[in-house]
Amino acid sequence: MKNTALTSKISENLLLKKSMSGFTLIELMVTIGIFSVITSVVLTNYRGFIVNANFSNASESVVIALREAQVYGVGTKKSAVVCGTSNFTCAFGVHIDTTDRNSFTVFADVNDNKIYDAPGEKVETVNFPLGTSIQSLSCAPIVCSARLDVTFKRPNPDAFIADTALQGVSYDSATIGLTNGIRNSTITISTAGQMSLQ
Repeated sequence: MKNTALTSKISENLLLKKSMSGFTLIELMVTIGIFSVITSVVLTNYRGFIVNANFSNASESVVIALREAQVYGVGTKKSAVVCGTSNFTCAFGVHIDTTDRNSFTVFADVNDNKIYDAPGEKVETVNFPLGTSIQSLSCAPIVCSARLDVTFKRPNPDAFIADTALQGVSYDSATIGLTNGIRNSTITISTAGQMSLQ
C-alpha cells in the first residue's frame, strides 16, 4: 500500500511538472500571430513617418537657410572674397530657381547686385530629400520670374526680394511652395525680414 501511494504521488508530481514545464504549441502560435500583426502595423506607418519627416525637414531647411543668410548679412560673417572695400560687408542670400526644383543655393553677393549671378558667390547648395521639390514661386505685388533671390545686407535686417526680371527693385513679399506629392508647404518672406512656414 505504501508502494502504491508513493507511486501515485510520484506520477502526480511528474504530470504536474510536465504541464508546467513550457509553452504549448497553441500559446506559441498566438504569440507569433500577435507579434506579426504589431510588426506589420509599425512597418506600414514607418514609411509614412519617414516621408513626412523628410518633407518637414526640407521645408524647415529653406527657412533656416533664409535665417542664416539674414544673420550672416546683418552680422559680421566674414566672406571668403572681398565685397566692396571689405570682406565683412557682403550681402548674403538664398537663390531659388524653378529650373532646378530639387535644390537651392546660399550665396554671398560679391558684386552687390542683389542677385546670384557669379559662380564665385556660391556658399553652399542644399539638395532636397528624394521626392521633395519646389512647386511654385510667387511675388507680390507683381508676378516674379522663375528665379528668386532673397538677400540681406548690413546694417538693415530687411530682406531684398529680387529676380532677374526687375533687377534693383524689391518685391513686397515672396512665397515659395514646396511639395512631395502628398503634402504641401508654403514659405512666405516679407521685406521686413519676417518668414513664416505653413
